[in-house]
Amino acid sequence: MSEAILAIEWSSTRLSVAWNISGEVTEQVLELKRFQAEVALPFLEGFLAELPMFTEIRIGRGPGNYSGIRQSLAWAFGYVAPGGTDLKVYSSGVAQAARISSEIEKPFAVLGDARRGVWWGRVFGNGKDDWRLQPPEAWAEELGEMPVFSQEAARLGSAAFEVIADYPAAKDLLLLPDDFPEEESLPLYLHPAV
Repeated sequence: MSEAILAIEWSSTRLSVAWNISGEVTEQVLELKRFQAEVALPFLEGFLAELPMFTEIRIGRGPGNYSGIRQSLAWAFGYVAPGGTDLKVYSSGVAQAARISSEIEKPFAVLGDARRGVWWGRVFGNGKDDWRLQPPEAWAEELGEMPVFSQEAARLGSAAFEVIADYPAAKDLLLLPDDFPEEESLPLYLHPAV
């Protein structure tokens, strides 16, 4: 059987779905002002009828748009339920950072607005390998001149540093090697439950 991998990345307002069928990669992107399941699910299902049964599904678990992440995970659980399809879950930001690190050779950060007066983020390339929440001032002090990438560049625009608009993408998930460490099949949500 030929390899057929589907990747879904809905952790931002730029929804993307990509597939790799026997080495040929295709990606579809849909931009929304906010996540809407009534638009996202038909977007996904609209071209799935034309594609073969997938042997593997890769999902981005965030951090980012919690509603989009939950919807993509729920859809994937339903798809793999009959069996025969592997489900792999990865951090959207880690997959995004893997692509970015192939383009630049110095430490950088991936940040987003976690609301409640804090930003979520992670620094890559300097040994700080955990996602965390900090107020914008703490990020500004820590990052200095480091490049910062965000799916929410407009929201972070008031920062004391330059923010480069960059979105996690389904294609990023497809580029991860097969032996890349998988993560929990849960949304990556940094705030404690309230």
